[in-house]
Amino acid sequence: MCEIVGVAFQEPHRLADIHVWVSTLEAFGLGGFGWGVAYLDASGKVSVERGLGRYADEVSGRRDLLELASTRWLVHLRRPNKLSTIAYADTQPFGREGEVAFCHNGFFDRAESLRLQYDDRLLGGADSEVGWCFFSDRLDAGVPVADALREVDDTFAGKVNLGYLDRQGRLAFYTHNPANAMWQFELGSAQVVSTGLHSDDDSVFRLVYPESTNRSLLPTGTAVFLSDADGPVA
Repeated sequence: MCEIVGVAFQEPHRLADIHVWVSTLEAFGLGGFGWGVAYLDASGKVSVERGLGRYADEVSGRRDLLELASTRWLVHLRRPNKLSTIAYADTQPFGREGEVAFCHNGFFDRAESLRLQYDDRLLGGADSEVGWCFFSDRLDAGVPVADALREVDDTFAGKVNLGYLDRQGRLAFYTHNPANAMWQFELGSAQVVSTGLHSDDDSVFRLVYPESTNRSLLPTGTAVFLSDADGPVA
């Protein structure tokens, strides 16, 4: 039941500039069980901030976070399938050494059957972390980002929406979750991809992004890069 939103700007914008969108997406998406924000920091690395409560509650009073500025934002708002996995280790996006961040909405059907392969690396109990370990290994093997995202879907099956950010500024998404469609659109100078509130209509625009333009539904099985340098990937 998680929600994902990614935002790309040509010039740095503060987290405060997208805070209302994120808070509203959380409220209507029934989040509140953890949040995470990945962004390109001033040194050009991928930084991740996370919390275990509601994004709206925990970030609203954090001027240190709201005043951060970046050209790329990847936000995950959590409502886990298993409430027993409400722990920092299970909170997304997962990140690695300032290089990449990865998050997942949905459920990996085959996660438990593959968990033992990564047992020595897993810190939590969520299915998403198993997928993160697999994805990380595929990147290390030199697999292109779009192909590695698809391989997560092919390997784990289930309902899969994925988000990715790296220090080159590539903000990528893959969608194969019919229960929570992903939309691409514009909001002023921002390019945005967002999940759709688990609502089989366009309510996400009426409730969260009413001023958005150039809206398009990402077809199932699609990978897309949200930046000027990279276009949709079939």
